[in-house]
Amino acid sequence: GEPLLLNRGGKEVILPAVSRDGKTIAFVESIISLNILGLRISEGQTTDKLLFGSPKSDNSPTFSPDGKKIAYISDLTGNFEVWLADEDGKNQKQLTSARHSAGSPRFSPDGKYIAYGSKASNKTQVFIVPTDGSEVPRNLTPNENKAMIPSWSADGKFIYFTSNRTG
Repeated sequence: GEPLLLNRGGKEVILPAVSRDGKTIAFVESIISLNILGLRISEGQTTDKLLFGSPKSDNSPTFSPDGKKIAYISDLTGNFEVWLADEDGKNQKQLTSARHSAGSPRFSPDGKYIAYGSKASNKTQVFIVPTDGSEVPRNLTPNENKAMIPSWSADGKFIYFTSNRTG
């Protein structure tokens, strides 16, 4: 189709995530703090609203495979942690509390888990956490010094990640 310019008035817009049905884009708008906004696309018209706004930074939104949830990173509690909310920004729930710096959340294909990177001390490792909050996060890369930016295989059997294992 015809490209649609999403003009945000000169503000820095980064890290877009598109819902599976293509009707919503979640993105980070950087002003003084980072907030996640939702942009509804309908018949060439766009409307946006603040999905997650806090006095701290919210970033790295990603939609669940069914489009009903958004995982994101927030430092609302003082550390960057993984949070989960409904696609409209309601029912926000903190999934991790490791007091480390989490990043790059990614849903499993079935939507039951979120893989993410987390930095503690000089190590960055990949963890998974169930979206229902029933378990503590599990470290998948305990022997890695730098493992980050996870991505699930289409069948959900593997998680790929960036590593400095080979130097």
